[in-house]
Amino acid sequence: MQAEYDPDQSPYSFGTTPIYNSLYKKLTDTRDRTDMVLLNVSVIMRNISGLPGIVEKYKQTKTHYYPMSRLADDLIKKTTQELTMLVEDVVQMYNMRDYALPRYIILYLTDYTKIIPPEYLRVLPPSQQHIAMADELIKQYNAPACREYESHGIRVVEWYDYSKVFFPNLFRDWLKKVKNNHNIVQVTNHPLDYHIQSLVSDWTLVKSYTGELLPKKQLGPYVFDSDYLPFTKGLHVLLGDKHDLKPAITPKFKKDLLSVAQKDSWHLKTSDYIDRMLAQLKFIPPYVI
Repeated sequence: MQAEYDPDQSPYSFGTTPIYNSLYKKLTDTRDRTDMVLLNVSVIMRNISGLPGIVEKYKQTKTHYYPMSRLADDLIKKTTQELTMLVEDVVQMYNMRDYALPRYIILYLTDYTKIIPPEYLRVLPPSQQHIAMADELIKQYNAPACREYESHGIRVVEWYDYSKVFFPNLFRDWLKKVKNNHNIVQVTNHPLDYHIQSLVSDWTLVKSYTGELLPKKQLGPYVFDSDYLPFTKGLHVLLGDKHDLKPAITPKFKKDLLSVAQKDSWHLKTSDYIDRMLAQLKFIPPYVI
């Protein structure tokens, strides 16, 4: 393990290297109090899918020289190798400073297809079919479970959930049993995962590929491209995002909504207040997360 890797000389994939570098800087800072690192396994899988060897094999699947199922197995194997290495490094990062309370690394996968109505859910393009297949294979290899073990004093949790309950809600119930300060760093490219930020006061997103650290107060501008729209469940369902959800309102209604939000300074209001205003304005989310 070293302080920072150059992308061209890193043992990690191109997309994971900035994540490693940002985690190292944050977790080894003596002022930092992070005690939970949440990592969506699909982030690493997508980073691995960009490796030259995987890309070349994907091209071969189009000419039937390489079966898609075999490519998915290759993707899972390399993803597992990189995850193992990253977990070991994060354990070392944690242990470079003293901390009295329990610390966690949580590896998780979810299945939002059982939560979101299909007409509102974005799907992977054909070019990422091998990733979708690998997702399905991982679900077969790992029965829905929450498994926990310890590595050099750090608790590692593998959480594979494919239930019909919104994952941040399940995580909320589990969090009540954890006796630390719930200072969370989350690595994910799924905006639906971001709703964990509403459960805690200290939450930071590590963006894939760039490694940029994003505090919770910047989620609204990041997801909705507006300084006046905070990141709430109701607004997320209505406005959608670029990765998980299709918008549930037309561009005209979005413009009207943004006008009201700007005049009423919604970025300074609570989620409950915004939900009441949406109801008064007849902007009713078509489903609940």
